[in-house]
Amino acid sequence: MLLHYMKISFKYGGIYIWLIFFIQLFEGILPVLEMILTAEFIDRTLELLQKQGSMAEILPLLFLFGIVIGFTWLIKEVENFITIKLTHRLRERFRPVLVERIAKFPYKIVEEKEVQDHIHRIMKAPEKEIVDGVYLILSFITISIRILGVVFLIGIHVWWCGILLLFMNIPLIYLAKLNGETVYQANQ
Repeated sequence: MLLHYMKISFKYGGIYIWLIFFIQLFEGILPVLEMILTAEFIDRTLELLQKQGSMAEILPLLFLFGIVIGFTWLIKEVENFITIKLTHRLRERFRPVLVERIAKFPYKIVEEKEVQDHIHRIMKAPEKEIVDGVYLILSFITISIRILGVVFLIGIHVWWCGILLLFMNIPLIYLAKLNGETVYQANQ
């Protein structure tokens, strides 16, 4: 079902879905980038305190760190704006197609109570459902990038710790999947 949301959003969402896709990917990379910058800043500061480095090595790191933090704050607002534009685009392009398809249903099918319930549920806010489904998939990708980035950074320095973290996340992902299925069943 979620893959249908992605297919519909890419078909009718235009450039906005691509922008949200790249923003979500970048949001997954940002924490890893912050960790790298923080570690480098600590290393350069310790060198400076031991009189082995210069202040010129720290200032570009502070500048980069400020840009990353500012970008982290700004990107959410840009993403909210693009999400609103995507919702409007889907409302303009997808809802008429959906209404036309439902109008072509034979009368016998539309009279069934179960079909009426499905149509009512679908037509309530299809663009919101699509955007929420897209965000479910993209948030999974973002969280995966964050986890794998942290595991990779730790694994570079202590290989067994990275593997241990990776194996510790597998049961958590499984529990999250079970919880999501339970919530979905409760919402139906």
